[in-house]
Formats: sequence, C-alpha cells, structure tokens
Amino acid sequence: MKQHKFPGEERGTKDIGWLKSKFCFSFSDFTDPTKSAFGTFIRPRYQLRHFPLENRKNKLQTIISSEEGQAHCWINQNAKLSLGHFDKGSRIPYVFNPVNKCLYLFVMEGSVEVGDVRLLERDAIGLWDTDRIEVNCLSDAQFLLIETPINQK
Repeated sequence: MKQHKFPGEERGTKDIGWLKSKFCFSFSDFTDPTKSAFGTFIRPRYQLRHFPLENRKNKLQTIISSEEGQAHCWINQNAKLSLGHFDKGSRIPYVFNPVNKCLYLFVMEGSVEVGDVRLLERDAIGLWDTDRIEVNCLSDAQFLLIETPINQK
C-alpha cells in the first residue's frame, strides 16, 4: 500500500475578512507543486440530501455515488464519498471498488489510525496500490472518505 499524509497544519489558508478557508491542495494564493491533486477529484453537481448525525452513528454512510439511488446524492463520475461517525475503539474495514482506485481520508473530528499512520483532527491521508484498509478510531471520530480513480498525470 502506498500513502501520503497531509498534516492539518500544512494546509493552505485564505483570509479575506468575511471568509476564512483552509485547503489541502493548491488553490487561490496557495501553490504547492506536491499538492496539486490527488486522484480525479469531483466537479460540482447540485443536489440536496440531509444526512443526520444520529443516523450515521457507528456506520459508514455513502453520501455521494455514481450509483443512482435516493439514499445519497448521485454524481455522473466514477467516485464515491462516505461519512463516518464512530465511537472510540471502532475498527472499520473498507474495501475499494475494483482496479485503479485511490482513497482520500480526511479527519473532521477526533483521531484515527490507518496502518501505522496516526491522523489527528484536520489531518488527511491519500492511499493507493491496495484494495482494502482498516480505520481504527483512537477516539470518537468523524471522517470523510473519497474514493476516486487514480490521477493519470
């Protein structure tokens, strides 16, 4: 398995007074050639669904997928986004979809471990050249998983 960690404290920032933002990849005034992309991230498509936190407790909830359905938002791209909200000590196995995929995991709250890499709040990791991972929750944790085809650069 190959991986690249994106520590939260290394994220780019933009502060224009009324808007303060942080980002992992080159955007706005933040340019870093090593952080130009990961996989084939998604172009916007607008659809509205509500995913209450209490309904996501201790499960991985698909929120966006190329598979049509009413339980999540649909996207016309080979990608899948899922939200996790798990208790401390939870171990979540994740199996990638077939061939040529990578996974980007962003920790929104808490801390998790993937393999031997510890991720704290606002840290992220990109993973590829594997077909499965296990996310171990070191505390109560919320995270976002983005599965997309590997970048063809």
